[in-house]
Amino acid sequence: MTEQGDREPGRGRPRRGLGWAALATGLAVCLAAGLGLVTKAGASSTVRPVSSTGGSAERSAGGSTGGSAQPDDSSSSTISGTTEGSSSVEAPVEFLDALSAALRSGDVAFLADRLNPAVITRYGAAPCRSSVATLTDSTAHFSVTSVSAPADFTWTTADPPRSTVVPDTVTVEATRVRKGQSTAVTIHISRVGDQFTWFTDCGAPPAG
Repeated sequence: MTEQGDREPGRGRPRRGLGWAALATGLAVCLAAGLGLVTKAGASSTVRPVSSTGGSAERSAGGSTGGSAQPDDSSSSTISGTTEGSSSVEAPVEFLDALSAALRSGDVAFLADRLNPAVITRYGAAPCRSSVATLTDSTAHFSVTSVSAPADFTWTTADPPRSTVVPDTVTVEATRVRKGQSTAVTIHISRVGDQFTWFTDCGAPPAG
């Protein structure tokens, strides 16, 4: 008994304490590992939706918010710029359509205003206005078949014979309906500014 007491009875307890400590350490390691796995799993499950949402948000921002707003603005500005800066130069067919409409309706103002300046110079404004007023034809129409490149045109009056060179004139081959009859004709129209003008015989030119 004394020997057992001399054997340091408290020595067995530390050994048991060390065992418990080791067990506690092992449990702590297991718990830490478990927590690490849970954390990783939680992070993984959290990252996926964020990544998915982020990708969706980027697509939405690029496709619906940023993409649609910016192209719409640039499109309208482009459209506005094109409209404001579009050319107003008249085309030969456009002019002949307007000319035939004026002949059908008897639009003397249009017919007189669109005479080439060389015609006015040759005959005078008042005689030309009176002359075009007699040209009303409810069947008037031009069907264009070809248009030449602009060039100089020598306009000649028959009585008395006089010639004037008119620049920037196109030669139009067309079928003209006049008084209900169709005829192949060659028409000369000359550009003055952004509009075409036409030539006609306004009667006997003034002497001189």
